[in-house]
Amino acid sequence: MEQKGTDKLKFKQVDKLSWVSLGKEQEKSVVSEEKVNASVFLDPKKYLLYDVYKAEERIANIILRFNKDGSVFLLDFGILEEKLGQGYGIMMISQLSELLSKNGVTRLIATSNKGALNFYKKVGFDIVKEERFEQDGKRYREFDLEKTL
Repeated sequence: MEQKGTDKLKFKQVDKLSWVSLGKEQEKSVVSEEKVNASVFLDPKKYLLYDVYKAEERIANIILRFNKDGSVFLLDFGILEEKLGQGYGIMMISQLSELLSKNGVTRLIATSNKGALNFYKKVGFDIVKEERFEQDGKRYREFDLEKTL
């Protein structure tokens, strides 16, 4: 699944990516299935990794999991720190939704904390479940989200 266009982002599937998270780059790579069973890592049979480009510049990356029910779970995505606030997140989710829909996917699922909730609402996700929990003496709220494509 690859998308190209002059004013659009390009999604390039990769088997190893330099992960962008909160502006910091870390290495993540796909490992063999036996290592997947031994540790929590990305199984290449269940997950797709994409680097996201604007023109020829990598600006973000994304990890997707295809579920048995035909939905896709947006496991994680990150945008380079210097590209934050420029609308790339909105463009990425919009164009990803369009790509998935063209390939027969009807639902995009995500999980969010309170800090990112407004972003997900802005790009068309609805809250399907809210969970409150306490960890290490701190209170948290987590939201299960869904977007119909």
